[in-house]
Amino acid sequence: MAGGFLEQPVTSRFDFCLWLDTDAYFPDTINVDLIGEMQETNIKYAFSHRIWDPYHAVRHFWDHTLLYMQSRDIDLRTREGMPDVAVEISLPGAADIVGEPMVVYNGKSIMADFQIMDVKWWSSGSFWDYFLYVDSMGGWWTDRWGDTAVRTVAVAMHLNHEEVWQFDLPYAHQKFCRCGANSSKSCELRDSLWICV
Repeated sequence: MAGGFLEQPVTSRFDFCLWLDTDAYFPDTINVDLIGEMQETNIKYAFSHRIWDPYHAVRHFWDHTLLYMQSRDIDLRTREGMPDVAVEISLPGAADIVGEPMVVYNGKSIMADFQIMDVKWWSSGSFWDYFLYVDSMGGWWTDRWGDTAVRTVAVAMHLNHEEVWQFDLPYAHQKFCRCGANSSKSCELRDSLWICV
């Protein structure tokens, strides 16, 4: 998902791609035009929530990403407008050898079970260059890297805060359910399906 689907000829015919896992659904009515909102406000990526990636799914990933950023002169310590999604800037402490702020991957990735992507941006140079670099490292096969970490860090590296939208909509996936912060309803499990009541 991180890059392969963008190479499909049919994908280039669309402006946006809404990705919803087969076991994900909306437990209540959504009263907003998600794609229209993204077009009007120039949003490149929208998602539902973040999760902690297990260590085995990101082993060696951050090391390769730091090498990539160094080779491309990307310094997240000085990047303004960065979305608060994947990395943290830790201030130097007494134990720091370099004495400078460090960029640390926090291990929390954007979940891919419900997302909307601006296809043209995700097929463009900045993401594609990073994807090809990560792909060349072979971590998909040797370390079981998931596309969630790759996409999350790409968002932190290349998009500004106002180009990313974390929606707060009625949404259910497996054991997760929410009705939205502005809803007076709550999730209830009925016949193995979540609904907002």
